[in-house]
Amino acid sequence: MDKTIVIEIFSTGASPQKYRIFETGEVHIGRSYHNDCVLMDPFVSAEHCVLRKKENGWVLTDLNSENGIYSRKHKIVISEVFIESGDEVIIGRTHLRFVSPEQAVAPARPLAVKNKVHKRLGRAVNAWSLILLTILFYAFGTHLESYENLSVKKLMAFSCWQVVCVLIWASVWAFVGRLIKSRPQFWAQISVTCLFWLVVLPAEYMVNVAGYLSTLFWVHWTVFAIVVSMLFTALLTRNLSFATNLSRRKQVKISLTISLVVMVVSTVSYIAFQDEFNPNPSYYAKLQTPFFKIRKSKTIDVFIQDGEEIFKKSSQKAQQAF
Repeated sequence: MDKTIVIEIFSTGASPQKYRIFETGEVHIGRSYHNDCVLMDPFVSAEHCVLRKKENGWVLTDLNSENGIYSRKHKIVISEVFIESGDEVIIGRTHLRFVSPEQAVAPARPLAVKNKVHKRLGRAVNAWSLILLTILFYAFGTHLESYENLSVKKLMAFSCWQVVCVLIWASVWAFVGRLIKSRPQFWAQISVTCLFWLVVLPAEYMVNVAGYLSTLFWVHWTVFAIVVSMLFTALLTRNLSFATNLSRRKQVKISLTISLVVMVVSTVSYIAFQDEFNPNPSYYAKLQTPFFKIRKSKTIDVFIQDGEEIFKKSSQKAQQAF
């Protein structure tokens, strides 16, 4: 009869996970130093419990401790519990998991993720293509928003600032990846960041349209917060996946937390720095250039003529005020 058992020890604090191997048929657990398994937990008694080998498993018995034994299987505090491989108990604030040496473990995770999308994003040709597409995309956006016909050089100059931001952001994450995984994956970081900005431009356009049609600030800001938070969370998740070894769940949690913090700070800053009177106010929504149609509707000329009604109503209200 094999008497070997592995006890996995991890507390609720920041202490690292530990493993202890015992080859005797009886293991005393407690805070006192004469125990076989010593736990530095102030909520554990000096002689808390004893683990004894039985034919088909182990039996954990409480030794009149202060806080007893909480069985994760039975969901109660119990004086004696039968232990099988993989069972967990809590004594004090320390979690114990009892494992047989024959316990199967999950297969090793590969250091290099075999993902076709990741490989394509990491190619220099694809990264340069996305950079060029970002320049053209933002040059087109600048052309639509400008009040004059800008030259191609000026449009490209405005777009190059966006590319500089992309390079700085990607370089920071590549440096983090070099420190943690010894693999910077610079081109992959550039590709992901460019994709983010390529999606942000049409998303911003649609958000402004929603704000203009609703004429309500809270509608515009809510849609903006949801869309930008989702996109920024997706960007950070990909940055973390390339630069760190964190699990997907932790990547999403960290990214979502950062996105929420950024949105809260932005909202508070907007409210705090609002002027009582601003001769040049920054409107929360604006009329976008109708450069494509989703469905059959009015022509651009009719659209402009209808827009003149806005100024007529404003003039009438101004005259009535005087």
